[in-house]
Amino acid sequence: MNRKSASMSDQLQCNDLGNDTLLELARRLQEIDDGYRGLAEKVGQLYMYADRQHFDSLTRRLDEPMRHASLNEQAFSALLDDLRLLQRRQS
Repeated sequence: MNRKSASMSDQLQCNDLGNDTLLELARRLQEIDDGYRGLAEKVGQLYMYADRQHFDSLTRRLDEPMRHASLNEQAFSALLDDLRLLQRRQS
């Protein structure tokens, strides 16, 4: 999956964190990213099932949470990408 990173002005910048700290931050962000990805997939499956059952009022109410789950997953993925880029720059 190709993820868009933040613009240059928004990219993570820190010169005084050690490699161990960066690794721990990346590990924690990866856990969050995995959780959001799983949540987005589950919400999507629920949406598709409700749609197949023609439960229109549920699918309408799921539209917004589904968008938020997807946007949150993308935001955490971009943070993780930027943190890994920072790790490579400091290595």
